Amino acid sequence: MASRLSEILEDMLAEAKAKTRSYRRLGHGLSVEIKVVQLEVTVTLERDDVYPSTREWDTVMNHFPYNTPRILPTPSQRGNRLCISGKVPTQRAAQLKFG
Repeated sequence: MASRLSEILEDMLAEAKAKTRSYRRLGHGLSVEIKVVQLEVTVTLERDDVYPSTREWDTVMNHFPYNTPRILPTPSQRGNRLCISGKVPTQRAAQLKFG
């Protein structure tokens, strides 16, 4: 049985493929954004007061709709929002490389 986070991320990825971007607020002030532009998928975690943790990043990546390599996120800032983000291979690229 898929977890709620897995279902959310699967829905977000489908929405981002259709509309380029999907954004959702999760618990504890954490938001996730998925952008799909051509063959590139960017995942961003953000919050107002403190950078999202690498544990939160790992949790999102562990629940991502398909297997990806280990991605180390890059910190950044959007106005007052503190972010970490990384580029994920498309599902097709990930399947070819990681099965």
